[in-house]
Amino acid sequence: MSTNPYLTQYPYFTRIVPSDEIQVKAMIEVLNHFNWQYISFVYSLNWYGLEAYLLLSAYLRQPGSRICLAAEVALPENPSDGDYEKVVEMLLQGNDGRGSHVVILFLPQFSAISVLKVAQENGLEGRFTYIASDAWGRNTQDFSGVEKIAAGALTMKINSTNDPEFDRHFANLNPTNSINPFLPEFWNVACNQSDEQCLRARGFGDLDTYQPETTITLVKMAVTFLAHRIDELQRECK
Repeated sequence: MSTNPYLTQYPYFTRIVPSDEIQVKAMIEVLNHFNWQYISFVYSLNWYGLEAYLLLSAYLRQPGSRICLAAEVALPENPSDGDYEKVVEMLLQGNDGRGSHVVILFLPQFSAISVLKVAQENGLEGRFTYIASDAWGRNTQDFSGVEKIAAGALTMKINSTNDPEFDRHFANLNPTNSINPFLPEFWNVACNQSDEQCLRARGFGDLDTYQPETTITLVKMAVTFLAHRIDELQRECK
């Protein structure tokens, strides 16, 4: 396998990030389970995508690996429309007439959607099977505008559960009972003010579009961890 020239610019990406490692391992297990041996890998050229690329490359170099990397495509951090078109071109070149193969998208949500839109505009529905990282595909709105071409896609999601206490708090919020300066804008996005239902709503919980956010527990864990660590550092400095 050829060495990606971009990796030499980012030597600090050689460290292992557990969450990315778990994601890549899960993807490999899916590939082996379905005996999908012909894949392409599209990733963002930053810490998020490069880490995943290194992990996948390490696995493919292991003895006994049966997975063939048909194409590897790196997207810059701020891709242009032309960059997305090149991705689709390279995927088609990697296809090489062998029929449908799997495309792993280790990209931010906007980039993943943009790649699929270009593929959809080129009439490639059913040509590829997509596996997406945790940055895309967690919510139904993530598929807006690309429903047909994304049909059958497999997406990763960090294991997290609802926080009942936070759900009760957020369900009762509205622009008049919160001092959060961003809440009115969020309310307008979730609710058309001219809609009768929105005018009657006492909080987000009264809206048909409201769904509890399952990643809140991860945020609380992160904040709690930082708080404990700061407290430990303060004690160490005394």
